[in-house]
Amino acid sequence: MEHDESYLTDTIVEIKRMVLVLVTLNERLKERVSELELEKKSWDVEKEEMQNQLQQLQEDYNILKLAKAVQGDGESSEAKMQISKLMREIDQCMVLIQNL
Repeated sequence: MEHDESYLTDTIVEIKRMVLVLVTLNERLKERVSELELEKKSWDVEKEEMQNQLQQLQEDYNILKLAKAVQGDGESSEAKMQISKLMREIDQCMVLIQNL
């Protein structure tokens, strides 16, 4: 009987120790998850900034390309194509605005 009580006591102590270890590990994991969530938010902001920058650079490039074509280096057909493309985009925007 005494042996059974000792065994049970030892088992309870071991279970308590294991629970404490698990609780500690759980807290560490929660902290790490929080750190990773903050890091992800930071990366998301940086990604959005880079996408905006890329879009702006693409727009600048298209403007420069159009300006060069209009400048008169003999490629008036390219300028006309660019202007037609811009007009189609403007028309699409106007349709979207009218549908609001």
